[in-house]
This record gives sequence, C-alpha cells and structure tokens, in this order.
Amino acid sequence: MDKLLTLEKLHRNYLVGVVKGSTCDDAILKSEKMIEGGMKNIEITSNTPYAELAIKALTQKFGKSIIIGAGSVQNVVTARVAIINGARYIATSHLDVQIAHICNVYQTPYMPRCGSKDEVTKAIQYEVPVIKLYPANILGVPFLKNIREIFPNIHMIPYGGMSLENMEQWYKSGAYAIGIGNALTKGTQKNHLDMIIHQTHAFVEKLNSVRLS
Repeated sequence: MDKLLTLEKLHRNYLVGVVKGSTCDDAILKSEKMIEGGMKNIEITSNTPYAELAIKALTQKFGKSIIIGAGSVQNVVTARVAIINGARYIATSHLDVQIAHICNVYQTPYMPRCGSKDEVTKAIQYEVPVIKLYPANILGVPFLKNIREIFPNIHMIPYGGMSLENMEQWYKSGAYAIGIGNALTKGTQKNHLDMIIHQTHAFVEKLNSVRLS
C-alpha cells in the first residue's frame, strides 16, 4: 500500500525537483529552498556526496509530507542504503535487475531509464511501475505518446529539458510527472540560493494554470 501511495503522491504533486549537491549540506539547502517554493517531490542524485545522509535528514524533517527519492543510483547496494535512509523511490540511468528485485522486496517504486520499446518491455517484465524518460528533450513527446499507445498501463516521467514553456505539452501528452533540475537551480550560487524559491514557485504556478486550462 505504501508503494501505491508514493506513486499516487508523485503523480498528484507532479513536479519532481532533481537535486545534485556539491556536498550533503548543499543538497539539503537546495532541497529546502525548492520545498519553500512549493515543491513536494525531491530527488537527491546519488553522485551527491553522502546523498543518503541528505535523504535521511530531509525525511526526518519533513516526514511523509514530502516525497524524497534517490536518483542516478548505480547499484543495488546504493539502492538499499538509500531505501534504509528513507528514500521513497529509486531512479536509475539503466535497468538493473538486482535493483528491481530489492525495490520489490522493500515495496519501493523503481524508476529505470528506458529509451526504446525493447527496454520498456523488459522493465515491465520486472514489475516496474514507472519509467524514467531521459533525455526527454531528445526523445521528445512523440516517443512518450507512442510508448503509451503500446503500453497504456505504464507510466512515464520525462527528465531533461523541462521548462515553463514546454510543461503544458508534456502534461497534456500524458506524462505521469516531470523531472526538473537545471531550470530550478540555474543562476544560483552558494550565497544566492533564494533564487531557487522563485524559480520553483514559477513552475508550481504554471502547473496550477495548466491544470485549470
């Protein structure tokens, strides 16, 4: 049930703020700024130093009100450590059978990157509920539409190139959620992280507008 609830909240919140920190504290600060701007899904990439500690700290602070996931996970050990420290889902840049298995054991959603029909087919065989579509700006909306026609029960979350200008197109094409990274943190420096609040808020406001249209 917790797995289904996580997926439901991911979809309802829709926007996923992807955070790569130069340090653990940097990742926590950036995440907090995104949350202040209205973000309710946060994904900490595993190439952040001590990413699992950032996940743990954010989970302890915000509880279940915010979905904290682990992204760019490379192996099953890292996946397990992330889950133990509170990660509500695991995202990878490839399909890993061992990670799929450990996520099923822990009833944690697994989101592997898939860039072809064959990869999606294989992911479905391992009970993957959500696919990471990356790079979305290269694969494009037509790819998402084609996959959804073939596999209507699979959900897809595009990452890469998300913007205020193209959000509506992805939303209306059936994207389950969208992953946003650089668009939230561009132009920010260590002492000017408040810009993240404003940039995140702009996406939240755009989403509200799109949902009403």
